[in-house]
Amino acid sequence: MLGSLTSGRAGLLNWLESQLGLQIPTVSFTARMVPYLSCLRECDDGSRFYSASLAKDDFGVASTLLSWRDTWYEAGWEGGGFSADGSRRLIDMAEVEKAAAERVPLGLGQRVRRLLAALDGNQLGVVVTLLDPPEIFPTVWQQLFDTLGAKTETYELMPKCRGDSDLAVLQRALLDEDREGGEIELQGDGTVVVLRDGSPQLSAPWIARFAHRQLDRGGKVAVLASDDGATLDDALADAGFPRLGFSDTSYWRPAFQVLPLVLELLWRPLDPNVLQQFLTHPMGPIPKDIRGRLADRVLREPGIGGEGWKTTLSRALDQATKHLDEKAGAERRKGLIERIEFWLNGERFDAEQGVEVEVLRERVQAVSRWLNAARNAESDDGLREVYKAALGQADELDRTIDRLATTGATILNRESVRRLVEAVRGTGTSRPGRHRQCEAGVTELLRANSPAAFLQPVVQVVWWGCDSVKMTSQYPWSSAEQTLLAAHGAELVPVSAQLEWQAKSWLRPLLSATERLVLVLHDN
Repeated sequence: MLGSLTSGRAGLLNWLESQLGLQIPTVSFTARMVPYLSCLRECDDGSRFYSASLAKDDFGVASTLLSWRDTWYEAGWEGGGFSADGSRRLIDMAEVEKAAAERVPLGLGQRVRRLLAALDGNQLGVVVTLLDPPEIFPTVWQQLFDTLGAKTETYELMPKCRGDSDLAVLQRALLDEDREGGEIELQGDGTVVVLRDGSPQLSAPWIARFAHRQLDRGGKVAVLASDDGATLDDALADAGFPRLGFSDTSYWRPAFQVLPLVLELLWRPLDPNVLQQFLTHPMGPIPKDIRGRLADRVLREPGIGGEGWKTTLSRALDQATKHLDEKAGAERRKGLIERIEFWLNGERFDAEQGVEVEVLRERVQAVSRWLNAARNAESDDGLREVYKAALGQADELDRTIDRLATTGATILNRESVRRLVEAVRGTGTSRPGRHRQCEAGVTELLRANSPAAFLQPVVQVVWWGCDSVKMTSQYPWSSAEQTLLAAHGAELVPVSAQLEWQAKSWLRPLLSATERLVLVLHDN
């Protein structure tokens, strides 16, 4: 609808901030984690609840505790201290917050609080409609919705299938609160179908064709795929149907693996498995043909620098320069030798004692330069996007190391480097060219990533992978700590309320089908 916006919480917050001139540069979680780690270290007197863990895994501790802090702020915490007889963990967190409040970039909860202050007396003339009950949102979001006068579009759980078919019987049974459980007698009329296959990769081709065949019966067909939706999209494309555009974020793209492999080569003793992975990888800063020859040598003779290695390298360089004249060949050979020396024969460091941050930055920046050159030389738009995303990760790691240096960090051990790489990689990025498609003359399937998306009746619902839904997890704080948090403004949404809403949301696709429900389960 013209003039309307459908979004999640983050999208709404960004839009409201833009309307009030409160936009701030996007700050990654990693960028916020580094100054928070600095605050943890400053407050660490050896007796903090996190002291022992911080000594073993500083970035892991910083990531976890920053997530705690963000959750508390969204729950309504204002950063204040806790009584001296309260939880040791909460008291320590409040001590850290005295420094973190001024130095750590704002989290979502803090941004909402800032927005609430800016909205005081300001009228935006916006109408907000919630598609989920406000009580399942964190406290500060509920306050924002109240301030905006948000209305809730109540979704009533009720059967959409009429009559006495298996689907109608199932839907009524799901909502019968007086029913004492047990099996439901179905007559097998095909309105409820349960399919099981070994894996999503095996069932996807059949489901892709089945879903499109159902369109011929008339009416809408919706496919719900909470996980592995990209696998189903691949099957649709293979069958000649338009993709549905399921997200497919992953850091297992070849371009994303070069950075961690390069950094693993920094440690001694050199791990022959890491060396082999680097040499056989589809992408890398050393030409592929040279890496392939060296990989064959390492397979027969693990290690670098032996006579066999030297002979193989010399022959590989001869092959790489044979088509050039003497001068150009000599220059090319020299450049390749320098590149190989840098990536494979540089200084290595003890994994426990660590590597100097400047050496680490030099290696990361070299990866950035290679990725940038590879992107500029690539003609395929899709691969250019992958290189761009990988370059963004390397640049983010470079900036993170720079931030660490400003906090006084001079050495990082292997575990810390690995944690940083994991943080900047996140969940990766989507495969390029996998957007939703439409095709003239082909009726479009409806797509859903979440059970909660089913708000209207649909003729047929295919819930692909209905056994892989994730449960809401328990809070990491004791009941006494949660009570103390509530006394200081942090009213956490009860896990029971979240589970109740989740259970009701699972009913939506089951109750939305008017003619047929297909449930697909996988063994793996």
